[in-house]
Amino acid sequence: MAKPKAATRTSSRKSAVSLPALPLGANGLPQGAFAAGEDAAGLAALRPGFGRTPEDDRLFALGWPHLVYLVPGDATAKQLASPKVFSAAHPWRSGEVTAGAAPRMVRFAAAFGDGTAAEQAAIRSTGPIDDAEGFALARGALGWQFGDVMVYLLEALRGSPWVLAQLVAALEQLAPTWSDHSGWLEPLGAQAITALRYVLLRVSAADAAAARKRLAAVAKSARAGELDRAHLRLVELLSPAKADKEVANLTFVEPRDLRARVLAELRAFERGDAPVPDARWVFLAGDAVLDALLARVRDFDREQRAVLARHFARIAHPRAAELVRAAA
Repeated sequence: MAKPKAATRTSSRKSAVSLPALPLGANGLPQGAFAAGEDAAGLAALRPGFGRTPEDDRLFALGWPHLVYLVPGDATAKQLASPKVFSAAHPWRSGEVTAGAAPRMVRFAAAFGDGTAAEQAAIRSTGPIDDAEGFALARGALGWQFGDVMVYLLEALRGSPWVLAQLVAALEQLAPTWSDHSGWLEPLGAQAITALRYVLLRVSAADAAAARKRLAAVAKSARAGELDRAHLRLVELLSPAKADKEVANLTFVEPRDLRARVLAELRAFERGDAPVPDARWVFLAGDAVLDALLARVRDFDREQRAVLARHFARIAHPRAAELVRAAA
């Protein structure tokens, strides 16, 4: 895990702040991705019956699998005895994360590289994340290798409107001296900025519009170099058609263009160089993606097939179930 040069240490003490309640998922756990309720902008694209359950339908409309959905569970005593064992047992990925491990994970990320004692204290800290700690974590996420997952974890714990506000404020804070932070903002193409695209689906249309306006001001005022990938990601987020082709990402392509591009890539990739399969491709581009994936499923490596099994299992289409079985 890459550590940002200017990362801010956060407190692991339990906060006394009373945090707003979050909506509950079907499993009875609070789910920050549902914080905007029926006002979430992504629900305009709700497709009843696409998912296996009504909650799966909502998750796809809200950007699944580009979010964290909390499920019952926590780290074991053995995992909590060793930061290394904890990290291996709780990998940095989107999708389902145990509710007890989520706050431990975000604090571990902030403490990573600061020594065993700091990492140990972080994974043992489960108190609520208050606004001050949350802002420091959100700002730090802009420079972490797995910044997108950090954003989704914070969102799951505090809600979409909250994490969006923290990230926009952090980017505004960085804008005047953007060029001084360009290397820090770079890990894997600025993943936290990429995550914003999906967070915007999970806030109200009014909140999304207001955030885009502020982000546009950041993109305009940031003193960025010509090849600053983080800045290009921000421009891409605001206007996919104007994005530099070098940093184009399939998840940013407009739905009308997505089908052709996804199908072409799935048919042409060399074995051992497969794209990470994304269940959202099916939601946006249609059932033909399932056929293309079934035709190449054995060309994906073990980790990519595990992604297929986890993320595509929420799709109701019979070929999705066939794909999940083939990936096992």
